[in-house]
Formats: sequence, C-alpha cells, structure tokens
Amino acid sequence: MAKNLNRGSETLERNVNSEHIRLERDKLLFFTLRNISRLAIKTTSFKHYDIPEVTQEIMDYQKFYGDISILYVGLHKSLWETIGVPYAINKFGGEIPFVMMGSNLVKKSTGILEHILRSSLERSGVVIVDRDDCPRLSSAQLASDIEYLLSNNIPTMLFPEGTRSKSGIPGDFKSAGFQGVIDAAKHGPTAIIPFNVDYSSVNEAKEYLKMSTTPYSFKFKELPKWFKNFGDIYISFGLPIVVDSFNDRKSLAIQTRNACLDLVKIQPVNILSEAMLRLNPVAGSSVDMRQLYGIINSVLIELLPHKEKFQGIMSGTPEEIITNSNLLISSGMDKMYNIYAGYIRHYIKR
Repeated sequence: MAKNLNRGSETLERNVNSEHIRLERDKLLFFTLRNISRLAIKTTSFKHYDIPEVTQEIMDYQKFYGDISILYVGLHKSLWETIGVPYAINKFGGEIPFVMMGSNLVKKSTGILEHILRSSLERSGVVIVDRDDCPRLSSAQLASDIEYLLSNNIPTMLFPEGTRSKSGIPGDFKSAGFQGVIDAAKHGPTAIIPFNVDYSSVNEAKEYLKMSTTPYSFKFKELPKWFKNFGDIYISFGLPIVVDSFNDRKSLAIQTRNACLDLVKIQPVNILSEAMLRLNPVAGSSVDMRQLYGIINSVLIELLPHKEKFQGIMSGTPEEIITNSNLLISSGMDKMYNIYAGYIRHYIKR
C-alpha cells in the first residue's frame, strides 16, 4: 500500500497563513522533552500494543522516504495520549508527529515559567490551537495548519473532539481539521491512521467529576503528576484511511470517528461500571452482590458479539470482573461508573 503513495511536487496555495508553524524542531529541546516523556511513559505504565502490519508498513515508509502525508487521529480521554501515542509511533518505527494542542492547556498569561514551557513545546513540534479567537477563524486556521503540515510531509496528530471526553462518551469529531486533510490530499497521497488508547484507570477521573481542583495540564507545577502510576494502558492503531477519494469533510470525520470507536477495548472496569448503573442501588444502601453477579453476566452476554475486543478478561466470571476492575463497589459512585461505562456505550444497546 505504501509503495503506491508517491507525492508529487505541486506547490500548495493556502488561504490562511500557517507560516507561524516551525517546520524544523529545535534539536536540543526536542531531544530533552522526548527523553523526559519517554522516562515518564516507561516508568509509570504497563503498555499493550495493537497495530496492523499495513499500518506499521506505512509508518516505516513515511519515515524512510518522507514523501507521503499521515494524520494520526484519535479519541481524547486523557492528556496521556499527547505524549504516549507519539512514543508508541516512534517505538514502531514511525516519525514522531507534530501534535495539535488547545491553547487552554498552555496559556500565554499563566506566568514566565508557562511562557517558557509554551515556547519550548512550540519549538519541539507542538502546534498551539488558539481557542480565544472566534470559532470560524479558529476553524479556518486549524484547517490551514493541518494542510500546511501535511503538505510538507510532516506527520501530525489531531484530537477532533476538541477536548477530552469528561463523560466517557466520545464526542462528535469536528470537521474543520478534516478539511485540511482533504486539501492536502489534492497535492499528494495522504492517509489518516486512526488510534485509540484505553486505560485501566483514568487518572483525570476526579478532575472530570469536579472532585479535584488541580486539573492535569501542561504547567510546571503539574508535571510531577506525569510520573504517577497509570496502570495498564492499551494503545491500538487502525487501518489507514486513504483520503484521496473524499471531498466531503463531514463524511470523512464520521468514518474516522467510527474507525476509532472500533478500536476501543472492553475491560473489566467497563463491564462492572455498566452493571452497577443497571443495578442502580439506592444511595446509601448496601449492594446486593447476588443481583450484581446476575447483571454482570447479562452485560457479558450482550457484549459477546464483540468478544475480540475483550481485554483482561479470562474466565468471564462475575468474580473475575469485580477483582480485575480495581474499582470500588458503592451505591454513591454513579458519576464515576458513567465515565467507564461510557467508553463502551457504542457496543451496547440501551
């Protein structure tokens, strides 16, 4: 597949200026940040990878020849993806992509240290997407930035939801970024590689439930949080989507979102959470374990058509599901259960 993707030499005409983007990384800064990220990733999680052979072939081809465009697109559950997925891409031979990041995570007005951090990120391959402008201008700039990067054969990573999913249910993919991909494809071969990351425990869950006043972010005082234990992490890449045949950004966004959803793993924590929501015990009451066991079995039966997505499930008994979920069973945790059940909601008819 990769051998059939040969870029032409046409010059790209852009409607919006994207030359603010640094196409060349600062080598020293990039080396430093990359090694810090690798240390955080290697020492704080147990990673499991799933990557099709043809996807790895395209990653290898792009890194070796540099004459095709790749946009990595994924669901956004945690900030971990912004450093974890580039690590995985590099691990499997691909070139570390530029990352599109919202300006809400690294603001200009947070102080000199954050200004230094923001500047360092921008010089190392992070593209700050300014959310303070009006939506129409921001969308046009995002499309232009992606077109600019891809036209220069620079792999890029995008989270089209625009923000992390705090409910667990993935949001719709905004189509602006996909216009940039379609425009880039007019000038040469371009592919989207969908990806998804599943967590045995989402470290930002308390932030999502407003139980914590210190959100994860790219600020100096928050950096120590990146060295806390993240547990089991499942990184999945999908088959490439060749963009040449698309001229409708909305249909491309929908197809890519569906491809990302199809990569979601089903873990014990998801099954237990769905069962607890169905049990719906009265607040403050004890949980009827016999009834819970029966509901867990019902959820498992419903999910059997997607058994190939099971992860960390061996015998499939209620006892195993509860033990391996590492989640407290309580009548007062519906909001937490909603997050983990939301990740697999598209697999279940409710």
